[in-house]
Amino acid sequence: MITFLLKSLSMNTDKETIIVGNSADLLDFSFGAYIDSFDSVARCNLAKTKGYEKHVGTKFTSWVTSELFKVPKVYKEMYWLGISKLVPEVKRFATDENISLTVVAHGHRQRATTRLLGEVKRPQLTTGIAFVLYMVEKTDVVPTVIGFDGYDSKRAASVYYWNDIRGTRYVKCYDLHKRILTKLHEQGKIKWIGGPNE
Repeated sequence: MITFLLKSLSMNTDKETIIVGNSADLLDFSFGAYIDSFDSVARCNLAKTKGYEKHVGTKFTSWVTSELFKVPKVYKEMYWLGISKLVPEVKRFATDENISLTVVAHGHRQRATTRLLGEVKRPQLTTGIAFVLYMVEKTDVVPTVIGFDGYDSKRAASVYYWNDIRGTRYVKCYDLHKRILTKLHEQGKIKWIGGPNE
């Protein structure tokens, strides 16, 4: 099944959903069992779990990505937030693997940020933050969000929990990410684990 634009979300809106980011701060906690207790677990991009089960769990029901990374094909749903010229290739991939696919319009992140913050700008958002915005705008789900707050921690230069890659681009826009998540949290549209009230 392929769903285009922003009309529907195939996650079951009657069950709890968690969106797991890739922040290095996840290594400071043993959230694995907590994450796996959710009915729907959305993971972003490379979404590594092997070797990090204690921290991030293993459950993987939805893959949120902007690139066709090689990840274990254990998920049932795929959300494409990448560039539109790759959509034909993504459609073939989803069809070959029998995966439910939703293509999110690439311009959604800019429009959603403008609506939320009242700023007209072209934001550099991670795939995960863009998906959080999509979830709160297009569904009635109030997702739990975890692993999106590690850029200004003691591992300030580490973007991902599985290595020490320096992500200067995203460190620079962390303030914008934090403002987005803080506002959504304050509005009751997300439950932000590690957020301002944790």
